[in-house]
This record gives sequence, C-alpha cells and structure tokens, in this order.
Amino acid sequence: MTAPAYRQTVSTLNDLVGEAHDRHEGVWGFKDPRTCLLWPIWQEVFGAHGIECRPVMAVRDARTVIASMMANYGLAQAEAEGIYVYRVFHSLQDVTEGWFFVQYRDWTRQPGEQLHSLATYCGIDDPSTDYERVVARTFRPGMDRHSIGSGLTVSGAVSEVDALLATFSGDSYEQNLIDEWCASIEKRMDGFRFVFTGIDRLRADPPSTGFRVLRKRISKRLRKLTT
Repeated sequence: MTAPAYRQTVSTLNDLVGEAHDRHEGVWGFKDPRTCLLWPIWQEVFGAHGIECRPVMAVRDARTVIASMMANYGLAQAEAEGIYVYRVFHSLQDVTEGWFFVQYRDWTRQPGEQLHSLATYCGIDDPSTDYERVVARTFRPGMDRHSIGSGLTVSGAVSEVDALLATFSGDSYEQNLIDEWCASIEKRMDGFRFVFTGIDRLRADPPSTGFRVLRKRISKRLRKLTT
C-alpha cells in the first residue's frame, strides 16, 4: 500500500521494532490484543528486520471476555460482542505464520505444564528450568476470572467461534475449520459497521445450512477430545 498514513505507520513501527530488536538478544515478544487488527502491517515490518514471528492466542471463554469489556469500558453487550468477533475474525484470517493456542482454563489448572509448552514453542525452553517453581513464585490464583460472565447469554456468532476455539490446543488445530468459519462470518459482516450493528442481525438470523454442518464438525472434534 502507498497511502501516506499507511507508510507513516510502517515507518514509525520500523523505528520501534528496530530499536527493540537491537536492544534484545534472542527471543522477545509483546502482548496486545489490538495487534490483530493491523497484523499485515506488523508482518511487513517484521519481515524487513528478518524477525521470525510465532503468534500465540490466549483463548478465554468468550463470555468472560465480553463481560470484562462491558465492565471495564462501559460498552453495551452488542458492542462488546461485535468487537470480540471482529478481532477474532481478523486474527484467524490475517495470521499466516501458524498458531499456538493457550487455553485459559488449562493455564489455571496446569500452569507448569502450559508454561513449559509455551517456552518450547517460543524456542526458549531450558532443561534446567523448574517450571513448577517458576509458577509457584509468580502465578496469582486471584487472576483466575473464569467465572466472570458465566451467566451471560451471547449471540450465535459468539457461540460459534467460542466452540471452535475451544477445540484447539498448542499447535493442534485444524486450519480448514478456521477458514470455513472466517468465510462464514465474513459473509455476515459489513466492514466496521458490523462492530456496532451486526450482532443484532446475527441474533435474528437463523444459522445457515453451511454453519450447521460446521457446527456438527466442531461438536465431533469436541467429543474426540473429551473421550
């Protein structure tokens, strides 16, 4: 792209990433959910610096995420749901480097094992590291907010992607299911207007035949994982 605003953004990020790259040796990273909306720009910048990207998606119960956005930012539920679906959609559609999924429920139940798997994926695993000890020093049980939003009733679009993401763990996921869901939800979106009005339409529209088939496939995978 050649638009001035785009090129200015790339230039600014090039400076920031270049500085971070020079300052750190080996693996470094950052956490910001908003990155998913501009991932193609990050890809261009990382490519210019020869940086290998290893994206990690932390998967929480969708109701928990939506309830948190409503409480922290004063959003109406429809707005929070729209933002959630829009961000997940762009994450799954735009990231081409491959994924590593960390399930929040597993992170709170098996933190040492999850930390070890994540370190291995990131290329920083050290056989001498006692991950259970690291967890004991740093893990805060009070951060487990899994019950927030447990009584919230969400739209079909949110339930769809929540069920899909729940079947993935680590680098075990099915790209074809991701592609099918992205294609399904994209047909029901109208750009940024979807963030504020699309969820109400999705509540009213019955699930498409295509998605009913996809839901059956997701349910089948869930049964395989739990038996």
